[in-house]
Order: sequence, then structure tokens, then C-alpha cells
Amino acid sequence: MIWNPLKLDDRAPLNQHTLFWWPILFFIGIGLYLSSPIWCFCIPSAENYEAIMSFLKLPIFVASISVPVSLLISKFHSSKLAAKSNALTEKNIAFNHYFDLKRHFKEHINTELTTSDNYKSIEIVDIEKLFEAIFPHNSWDQTDLTPSIAALAIKFVEWIESIEKNLMCINIDGKVGTSQYDEVSRKLALAALNGAFKMTPLQFNQQFVSIAWADSESPLIHAIELLYDITMISGQFSKLPLAELAARLSEEKHTSTHQLFSKKSNAIDNFECMFSVLIKDYDDGLKQQA
Repeated sequence: MIWNPLKLDDRAPLNQHTLFWWPILFFIGIGLYLSSPIWCFCIPSAENYEAIMSFLKLPIFVASISVPVSLLISKFHSSKLAAKSNALTEKNIAFNHYFDLKRHFKEHINTELTTSDNYKSIEIVDIEKLFEAIFPHNSWDQTDLTPSIAALAIKFVEWIESIEKNLMCINIDGKVGTSQYDEVSRKLALAALNGAFKMTPLQFNQQFVSIAWADSESPLIHAIELLYDITMISGQFSKLPLAELAARLSEEKHTSTHQLFSKKSNAIDNFECMFSVLIKDYDDGLKQQA
């Protein structure tokens, strides 16, 4: 029972509201009180009917006020229930749309990735990060599919800036022999790369070595290029203007990469020395096959 006489709770039935009952009791009570002078436990004579009906006009009018007041309260309660129902319907639609959209997004990424990543070197370990970067304001209870190049560029820069901070500072003792160094490098080089990219949606497998072998640039630069590619693929799904997006991301990639490699970093130097062992192994394997 809702005892507050001024409150309408859409979780409770109308008949459990004091607000619904008080006008009925109040106006009917006044009507009964006004009619009390003619109360009698008898059958009036026929000549008194007209006088009695004339006297009851005011009590009946006062008692009848309870009807429109109760109907008005009922309308207010119904409108609150309708608003609640509409809100729940919208949330259900948003909920279903959210997961449908995410499923289509994942299919799009996997399809495009199959085309662009010829070496099959990328593993999307966190589709959520990509999805949230494209639709930062969308959620399961509210649909907002407004993409933003600026927001996506900011997220892209955050990913690049996290690389050096998360790159394991592995310093193999210089006194160890070459074979020992190579053995440690084979175990840790790829793990160090994935550790550096753990804040991004991407991780890299052994096939990535073939990409790094194909060019003399840093493996980190190749990894950033792949991160750029997957970000562009995500932007394509959201119907962002690709020319504008490519220009913005290319600018951010150039600036962030330049800042990353323009300063002395022991972590990056040690990582590249370790990764060069994997590249040499790959090169030796190609020579043996030839």
C-alpha cells in the first residue's frame, strides 16, 4: 500500500494508492454528511419524494466530484505506466540492436581482415575496444550510432602511446653466450611485442615475423601499420568519410611514431635486438627451403 497521499508509484496497482482512495472517501463522506438530516429508517410518503430529491441535489453533486477526480488520478497513473512501458521497449530494442550491431561489426572485421592480412599475423583479442572506439556513446540500453573521427583518432593515439610504456624492459646479460641469448630471445621477443600492444585490440602470432623480415624497419613500426589498417577497417564499418579518416589517422600515426622513435629508449633497443633473432631464424629457414 502506498500511504503517501501525494505519490503515484508505477510499480503498484492503482487500488493500492492512498491518492486514489482519498477523494472517493472525502467527497462521498461529505455528501453523506450533507444528506444526514433526512436520514431515516422508514419508507417516506409519496408526497415527500420531491422534497427529498430536491434536498439531495447538493449531497449527490458533492459525492459525484469523486468520480472525475479519481478518473484524473487514474489517467495520471496510466500515463506513468505507459511511459515506463515505452522506456522498457526502447531499452529492449537498444539491447537487441546493440548485440546485433556488434555481431555484424565482428563479421565485417573478420571478413576484411582475411583480405588485408595476407600473412594471417593478426589476432583480434578484444573486439570490444574496436567497437567502443567507433561508437563511444553506444550502449546496450541506449542506441547512439554517431561515429566521430576525432574520438577515433584520440583512441588511436592512446594505443600508440601505450606501446613504449608496456614494452617489457628486458635486458639480457651481456655475459651470456650467443646461443643462450638467442634461446632467450626466441622465448621472449613475441611476448614482448604482445605485451607492448596489450592496450590495443591486437595481438600478433609467429606469422608476424615474416612481415618484419620483409622490410628492414622496426617490427614495432610494422605492428603500428597493422593497427592503423584495422582502425581504418573499423572506420569503414561506421560509414565515416574514409579519405578524411585516413588523412587524420595518417597524421596522428606519423606524429606519434616519430615521438616514439625520436628519443633514446633502452626498452625498444633491447626488444629489436631480440626480435632480430626471430627474423634471422626466418631468413635461415627460407634459405634452407630454397
